[in-house]
Amino acid sequence: MMLKEVHLEDTVFYDYENDRTFYISYLVFNPGGKKAFYMRQLEMIAKTISINS
Repeated sequence: MMLKEVHLEDTVFYDYENDRTFYISYLVFNPGGKKAFYMRQLEMIAKTISINS
């Protein structure tokens, strides 16, 4: 597996109300294919997560 075939991103956010930190890591493996579309989808999922106490 070549490194350019995998794209990895991370998102970190902090829940001040409950003093919790969340670290979300996501990656796309699509050899020979475009990854930008899938990375945007995963980024939107990671950034729109809501935590109910």
